Amino acid sequence: MPVTGPDRNSLASHHAVTASNGLLVDGSRLVVAAWGRPNDDFTTDVPGRLFALDLETAEKTLITPDPLGNLDGLESDGNGGYIVSDYQAGTVMQITASGELVQLRQFGPGTADLAYLPEGNVLLVPHMNESQVSAYDVSDTVR
Repeated sequence: MPVTGPDRNSLASHHAVTASNGLLVDGSRLVVAAWGRPNDDFTTDVPGRLFALDLETAEKTLITPDPLGNLDGLESDGNGGYIVSDYQAGTVMQITASGELVQLRQFGPGTADLAYLPEGNVLLVPHMNESQVSAYDVSDTVR
C-alpha cells in the first residue's frame, strides 16, 4: 500500500523513530520494532519500543508504552499481536493483542531477525554470534 499522505517521504523520518530496525506492514499500519537511540558502539541509553505508524496519516501509536529492548526481528503472531527479538539481550518475546508481554525464549546476544509460522507455532531464530539458524516449537508459550 503506497503512502499517500501529504509527504510520501515523511513517514520514515516522522516522530524521530529511534533507529527503526524491524518493520512489518499490518493492514494500514507500519509496525516498527525500534532499536532505541544508539551510541557509537550500538549500546543504548534508552532502549527501543514497538510502535505503529498509520500509513495514511503517519500518526504514531505506541504498542509498548515502556522501552522494551534493542529490538531487531518482528513478526505477526497470527492473533493480533507480535513476536519480537531483542538482539543485545537475546530474548524473543510476544506482545499479545491485549498488550501482555510474554517471554518465549532466552538466548545469548545476537538473536536477530526471525520468522514465526503460526500454523505450527514454529519460531525460526538466527543466532548471529554462533553463525546458525535454529527452529523451535513454541506452542507451549505463544498465546
